[in-house]
Amino acid sequence: MKPGHWILMGLLCLIPLAALAGIFLLGIPVTIVAVIAVLVICPVSHILMMSHMGHGQETSLDKKAATDEH
Repeated sequence: MKPGHWILMGLLCLIPLAALAGIFLLGIPVTIVAVIAVLVICPVSHILMMSHMGHGQETSLDKKAATDEH
């Protein structure tokens, strides 16, 4: 595993713990934390999906188009 993956994994494990600490220690309402989580998770997941989509992989349609051209 790359060193950057460990850092990312550590950060992603600390975020829910910080949310729980905010709920229990600071008295932040659960609904506020849930709304913020949804607003953050949605765009971040789309960015991650787009960044990992199709790197170095050809689809069957790409292979078919390449053979049709020759």
